[in-house]
Amino acid sequence: PPSPPDGRKDPPKEGEPKPKDKKDKMEFEERGVGAYPYTCLAHPDGKRLFVSLWGDASVALIDLEKNQWLANLPTASHPTEMALSKDGNHLFVSCSNSTQVSVLDLKENKNIQTINCALHPNAPTGNTPSSLTLLPDGMLFVANSDANNLSVFNVTNPVKAEPLGFIPTGWYPTSVRYNPADKRLYVTNGKGFTSRANYHGPNP
Repeated sequence: PPSPPDGRKDPPKEGEPKPKDKKDKMEFEERGVGAYPYTCLAHPDGKRLFVSLWGDASVALIDLEKNQWLANLPTASHPTEMALSKDGNHLFVSCSNSTQVSVLDLKENKNIQTINCALHPNAPTGNTPSSLTLLPDGMLFVANSDANNLSVFNVTNPVKAEPLGFIPTGWYPTSVRYNPADKRLYVTNGKGFTSRANYHGPNP
């Protein structure tokens, strides 16, 4: 059976006016079509929520106490996963349609650094930083899906990341996570352990 009404309303469709009902807890903002929210991350203070907008090259900042959109914080292209610094003052955002991780200052609500995760500084877009994990000691690991590696940075200074090198992975790493219980990194490889011929593919 359908759920009972709870007073919420669907967002307006494209071209429709915003709702005028002042009783609504949240007024819908016209953010445009195609933002494509990818994932969300709550701040430990319980007051803020961050939403990576894959199609808008930004992270939306939501006030959870007022249930209200506050701002969009610009990032590089196609922001995906996010990780908070230990002190909760900086947000690291992997941006898959680039070579970059955007670093956001959550006190000033602005981008303070763009970290290049490619093998060399002038590499074209294509290594696809899809995932990241941040250790309590300030070590940042970024899964570069199309480069089959993890890039490693010391980000104890949030405005100037120190590159430390690369760790080979399997084929197309899609997610990386740190387990504090055994102090190990775990990486999922979207296409297996190694690349191989596609015997079932086109045969010119």
